[in-house]
Amino acid sequence: MRFPSTLDRYILREHISPFMGGIGVLSFIMLLDYIIRLADLIVRKNVPIPVVGKLFMYLMAFILTMSVPMAVLIAGLVVFGRMAQDMETLAAKSLGISLRRLAAAPLVAAVALFFFMSWFNLQVAPESNYRLRMLLSEISREKPISRIEAGRFTQIMDYRIFVERKNERTSELFGIKLNEPLKDGVIRVIVARYGRLITRNDTVILMMEDGEIHEPTAPDFKSYRKIKFARHAVKIPIGQEFVDQKSRYRSPRERKYHQLVEDIRKIKVSAARDSVEAKWLKTKKNRLIMELNKRVSLAFAGLVFLLVAIPIATMTKRGGYGTAFGISFLVFTFYYIIMIASEDFAKKGMMNPYLAAWLPNLITGILGIFLLWKEERI
Repeated sequence: MRFPSTLDRYILREHISPFMGGIGVLSFIMLLDYIIRLADLIVRKNVPIPVVGKLFMYLMAFILTMSVPMAVLIAGLVVFGRMAQDMETLAAKSLGISLRRLAAAPLVAAVALFFFMSWFNLQVAPESNYRLRMLLSEISREKPISRIEAGRFTQIMDYRIFVERKNERTSELFGIKLNEPLKDGVIRVIVARYGRLITRNDTVILMMEDGEIHEPTAPDFKSYRKIKFARHAVKIPIGQEFVDQKSRYRSPRERKYHQLVEDIRKIKVSAARDSVEAKWLKTKKNRLIMELNKRVSLAFAGLVFLLVAIPIATMTKRGGYGTAFGISFLVFTFYYIIMIASEDFAKKGMMNPYLAAWLPNLITGILGIFLLWKEERI
């Protein structure tokens, strides 16, 4: 049978709907927690809808790295389960068309998807992670009240602030306690009944009313002065140097392919492997290698999941979405446990980082090939 045949095109068309539906449902499930937070930004923190839309877009890039491989698994279970249920697989076998031949078109499509997702995971997703962090940082700068949690101390630069309650929309604070650093390690404590936060350029201004200032007046902290005030303002500078430094820094999950490769190349582990510095450098290098290979490995997971989905769906002979989601949950849980365990071993130096990144695919792929071989023999 020539490739691609009418049968190949038919099987591929059948995959489109469950694949897109799987991406939609899985992405929605993963986004549930974030949706509540995004809605909170609009309703309580008065963040503009276009800005929240950007946050949503950047979040989707990260979520697609996980939902796309899982959607391939769901699509394979739905299509081949329905074909087995409707006796189409049996009819193909009676005509001499093996299960491997039926799987040829989806596997070729999965290979093409692997190359696309590799580029996406190495270039697009890390850039989205970086822009997400920077946008959240910008929101915190423009609306610093969003960083303050009622009932606990919050660190803003060298200042620590505690509030009993707050109003997100009006930037009002109630029951304020502020620790303001002075020279020689002295801390000035300011207590106020009411206050508001205002942002001007690179400075956060805390306007307080009806309060007291407690400040030590002796080096031994045995005496201090107390000043009552009707109104008092404290300026908390956020230097541009600090902002620029934060914007230049990228964590490993925010670094693109060429940046990770350059970081790995720069790390030179000395011959003195027992030294603390050498161990730290080796651990850092292993984590970077693990991060780089994990992105490609996760893109390859779609192909591995399809190898597992085809024989399992043929055995179960059920093509419903409920069965597909149930089986996919078990398969991905199995895959995820291996991925987390191997990653932890690699970070501790107990496993080669290359092996750790590809071990989930290796084990799941061998399982899929075995099941496919077993189903072929029936």
